[in-house]
Amino acid sequence: MSRRTRLMTLLMPLCLIVSGALAGQSYAAQSVTAVYYSQGHAITVVTKSDGTSHVFVATLADGAKTPPAAGSGAVIMEPVECSIGGAYAHGQLCGVNRVRWSGWHPTIYFIDYTGADWPVYEAAVVWNQSTALNVGYRGPWACPGPGYNCVDVNALNYYDDCGPSAPPNTWVGCTDYTISGLTIVDANIRIDTGFTSNLANNQKVTCHEMGHALGLDHNVWNDSCLYYAPRMSTTVNPNWGDFAMLEDIY
Repeated sequence: MSRRTRLMTLLMPLCLIVSGALAGQSYAAQSVTAVYYSQGHAITVVTKSDGTSHVFVATLADGAKTPPAAGSGAVIMEPVECSIGGAYAHGQLCGVNRVRWSGWHPTIYFIDYTGADWPVYEAAVVWNQSTALNVGYRGPWACPGPGYNCVDVNALNYYDDCGPSAPPNTWVGCTDYTISGLTIVDANIRIDTGFTSNLANNQKVTCHEMGHALGLDHNVWNDSCLYYAPRMSTTVNPNWGDFAMLEDIY
């Protein structure tokens, strides 16, 4: 993969909601630590009683706006200088503070429950071009077993929320993960089929969500599927900056 001249860095907030929450899940007993709003996205951090954090990264539907969650502080993410070619790590964190799956050159399996409209296999093949980690594809119920890094990918017409700050019918993709310290210990992806589009747009959304599950934030350039509005991206694939950032994280 060629290395281009390092591009000027621009602020772009996290894209998709990360959430494995089930329909009707209550957050009353948990503390909403922060809510971040940016163009087309809402990110909520919920601190759990065991000290871990549950992060919800929501990619909002076109025109959707969500109010701040009750009792939380709504803030706008500020620019940081931790970009590589327009790509950011999760939360725009820098250096050793970046969130990642554990281990050297970890393997992350994407378990596909979606169906033919959502090209999870094709996106996994592309992400597996990274030399920083291994990305595997498996069919339904095919996680190798306990202790393996498996990310379920589901596509349904959802009527539940994607964290406290993204109500039903406002989000396209929802990737949620649990973080212990700086380690991702669990992640899930939900795609709302109520916003199903053509195959190319569906692959952009799939690639985008899978990038978040690997530990990436948004890319500021539209030649990446991690562009803040994935369906406005000019490609179904990551760009060189996304792969370079994975090298830096892992």
